[in-house]
Amino acid sequence: MILLYPLLFIVSLSLRRREELTQAVLGLIPIHARWENYVDAFTMMARYVVPVPTLMLNSAIVAGSAVLGALVIAVLAAYAFAVLDFPGKRGLFYVVLLGLIVPIPMMLIPEFIAVKAYGLIGSRLSLILPYVAFGVPLPILILTTYFKTVPKELLEAAYIDGASHLRILRSVVLPISRPALATCAIFLALTFWNEFPLALVIIHDPDLITVPVGLASVKGKGFSPWEVIAAVMLITSAPVIIVFVAFQRQFIEGLVQGSIKG
Repeated sequence: MILLYPLLFIVSLSLRRREELTQAVLGLIPIHARWENYVDAFTMMARYVVPVPTLMLNSAIVAGSAVLGALVIAVLAAYAFAVLDFPGKRGLFYVVLLGLIVPIPMMLIPEFIAVKAYGLIGSRLSLILPYVAFGVPLPILILTTYFKTVPKELLEAAYIDGASHLRILRSVVLPISRPALATCAIFLALTFWNEFPLALVIIHDPDLITVPVGLASVKGKGFSPWEVIAAVMLITSAPVIIVFVAFQRQFIEGLVQGSIKG
């Protein structure tokens, strides 16, 4: 109930009338439900900021591309760390893990300078590439731990049969690692969809801003229709909630199996 209360409160707030924002039965049930707030959400965002579909499309493209890029790099790196032997492997693995303790706000200025130097300002790549860089360390840690649990006999048998490492990775390792991949994908998607500081600093084109920046822009217009803002929050959170609900079994399975095998 403690975890559900904030979500229930936002749902309740999105259905209240302006004069009843502080009034509700048991603090959650609106006295008079006003479904028009959801229509007003689309109208307000289109008039003062950016249409809601544009915000969600921008976030979907950025988050989806970053998740795909981070997973591809993480899968290849994790396989190398878990299966291959090469000089400096342990030290390089620890260097990669240092990325887990570097907060995004600390890297805002260096990232902005780098993006500007490469001429990426004004494009979605200015967000996608930094997101990939920041998103790689955790999947590498999770997948390396998971790949190490794959029976060596299985890998050796495939190698004796003439399979290359890429073939072994694609045909043997990845099919049995779907729970771990799903866990990484969901975690990264949630992180990138909700990321705010970097998106605020780097993206200046209104047509390219993501959902968190769009929500913050409403407050910056000098008015705070909280019931409408709550409706916008629920609308823009719907894709993330749907993805989590649809893949929650794989997400939990990946966490449980990873903790047991780790």
